[in-house]
Amino acid sequence: MEIGNFVEIVKMNVEKILGKEYEITIKESGKNNGVIYIGLSIRKIGLSVAPLIYLNEYFEKYNNGCITIEETVEYVIKSSKSKCPIAIGSQFLNYDSARKNIVYRLINTERNKELLEDIPHIEFLDLSIVFRYLITEENFGSVSILIHKTHMEMWNVTTEELFQTARENTQKLEGYEIQSMADVFCDIMKAGNSTEKIWNKSTEALQEDIPLYVLSNKSKIEGAACMLYPNLFRNFADVIGSSFYIIPSSIHELLLLTVESMKEDKEFTNMIK
Repeated sequence: MEIGNFVEIVKMNVEKILGKEYEITIKESGKNNGVIYIGLSIRKIGLSVAPLIYLNEYFEKYNNGCITIEETVEYVIKSSKSKCPIAIGSQFLNYDSARKNIVYRLINTERNKELLEDIPHIEFLDLSIVFRYLITEENFGSVSILIHKTHMEMWNVTTEELFQTARENTQKLEGYEIQSMADVFCDIMKAGNSTEKIWNKSTEALQEDIPLYVLSNKSKIEGAACMLYPNLFRNFADVIGSSFYIIPSSIHELLLLTVESMKEDKEFTNMIK
């Protein structure tokens, strides 16, 4: 079975259960790194927003015999009702109101060629700066809308204006956090319920062996954009008293490695290569 047929069958079954109070449509989304996701948008009649439930993962499970159509339908309905429909309202339509929530992100240029044709962006090294409208709801965290050229035309603004606005907002709204690799590892061990004695021993060993830092935003989601924060790297270099290499390990974080460490440890050098 193809994923399109799978989604159609799930849609039909969801419609039978939810009835005429809901409008259900199939949506495709070009996500980061060229991966196309397909899912169901489930909008209750009378509301202007709707959760989008992606089904790619469940299609794979279905093909592998790990889940049935009925179980997938149950998941879709539960997920749609648990997601909070955050109202965007008219403020998104007006740039003077929307601008305070515009932030930037970094994505890989080569892997997102098709997506970049439809969205305003600025090339930065082998990456591209793109823009999102950030929505924060106290009880449900943050979601964001990728800004397309149609939005830019609606607002009558340029890409440069979007960048200057995002430059003012992103650090203020999302902040940043720099942790030593030892602290990161310690957090992981705490989450795994390791004992405090093991934390302390592991942390001490890592502090000696891995002079490596991790930079991300406060939410640790798409935090690689922190590299665009004005003066952040200069200020950090002053604090640690050393120059350092910037290693983009993923879209979520950057690794910062001191120059002295690279000179002393060939393993790190080989790792970067």
